[in-house]
Amino acid sequence: MRTEVHNAILAFVISRTEAKAALLRSGYLLEQRVKSLLDSRWSYTEQNVNYPDDVTGKYREYDLHALRSFTTGPDIKDVVMGSLAIECINNPEPLAVLTHTQSLANLNEDNVRIVGAPLTIEIKSGNKVHLRDLLNNSDQHYATGSTGTQFCSFVKKKSPKDEWMALHDDSHFESIAKVCSAIEHQALQLINAWLARRPSHVEVTFLYPVIVLQGELWEVRHTKRSVRIRSAEHLQLQRTLIGPDNHVTYQIDVVRERALPKLLSTIEHELDAVASMFKRNASVVRKAIDATLMLPEPQNKISWFTILST
Repeated sequence: MRTEVHNAILAFVISRTEAKAALLRSGYLLEQRVKSLLDSRWSYTEQNVNYPDDVTGKYREYDLHALRSFTTGPDIKDVVMGSLAIECINNPEPLAVLTHTQSLANLNEDNVRIVGAPLTIEIKSGNKVHLRDLLNNSDQHYATGSTGTQFCSFVKKKSPKDEWMALHDDSHFESIAKVCSAIEHQALQLINAWLARRPSHVEVTFLYPVIVLQGELWEVRHTKRSVRIRSAEHLQLQRTLIGPDNHVTYQIDVVRERALPKLLSTIEHELDAVASMFKRNASVVRKAIDATLMLPEPQNKISWFTILST
């Protein structure tokens, strides 16, 4: 009798082999590998980041936050920063993004999330130009590649026909929502920090939401007769976050793990291009910072949110 009870208890105790299989199915190991990559390339990484969702008021947790700065000079404090909010997904079935024709691809650069000062500088004609308008399309990857507004995964029905069904996986939907709300929270924190210090140097941050997949990524394109499916390494997904005071459209990088180093190189190139642009236009950048500091105190933070973010 004692042996039977002992065996029954052991049946509910996980073995090392079972634990290994469970870990391989999870996203924990993927998250560790991505963190190791970021540690080797970016100046700061944080794992399992808690933040209050500014829409729901509830606390959420996303997988990874990373920062890297690029000096614009002449002051060592003059910096352009890159900030990543990353969710890691071990997807057993492919994640499919339904893309559309990129005839208006250059408009996607409007979805770049930028916070800080200066965001506008005055060119020779006297007109104020926004920072993102000063960048060439080649300096912003949102203006290239395939973009979609819909996504899905696949699950096999429990039916005699064993058909596959395309649907939204709740965990995927949650991860996509989290990287957007996390970026929005980061933007708010940066604005509050700027207001508290009123820095007299360049302090601009580009915010990037990223989804990293361990499994396959598919691009799905509707055709006249059917659909075309192809494997992809990196796609972009648009999502609009609606808040009480504004709505923001985010361009999310969805990338397979093996393509993440290439995406990081692309983002690093973009940030370096911005830093170089500031260096080449040091005098007008200085005037833009002084003009921002001389602005009259707005009646509320919403006005500053408009001035210091886009």
